[in-house]
Amino acid sequence: MDAENFSKDSDAEDYFSGNQIGMTLNFSMNKDIHGKGTKGLSYSYDVSEEGYTGANIKFEKVQNWSGAKGIKMFMKKDTSGNKAVIQFKEINGEYWETAIAMDKDETGEVYIPMSNFKQPAWGGKVDGKLDLSQISEMSLYINEVKGQTKVKHGTLVYDDIEAVK
Repeated sequence: MDAENFSKDSDAEDYFSGNQIGMTLNFSMNKDIHGKGTKGLSYSYDVSEEGYTGANIKFEKVQNWSGAKGIKMFMKKDTSGNKAVIQFKEINGEYWETAIAMDKDETGEVYIPMSNFKQPAWGGKVDGKLDLSQISEMSLYINEVKGQTKVKHGTLVYDDIEAVK
């Protein structure tokens, strides 16, 4: 996901399908904070009602990430105490996810090794084996962390999200 692919805010809104169940999640182009190009994707959220919110990217064509050692992205974190969840789904319905603590105001490149991705308890195992050759969806969520969340709303910036070898 590269924010350069969006010419206006509504392009980003159309690219993601939300899972917002009573929560707020908005996307907008950010020309001040970004990775390699000239704009990043601001991701404004509010988890006040359900404790989480997120958006899914359903790839038009199944992605083959075979050989990828991790996920690399540009990210501007907030200090909310929430966690940013990066998730992907295999074509067989098996989910894998990991979380990034939102406890420091940091901006820059983030690298997440594939070994950090685990199956969520709610996801239901299919075969329990990570198959990077059949990725059908990727999701970006924000989850409240009981006892650590200080603020239930904020804005992150994402850009240049890719599987890397």
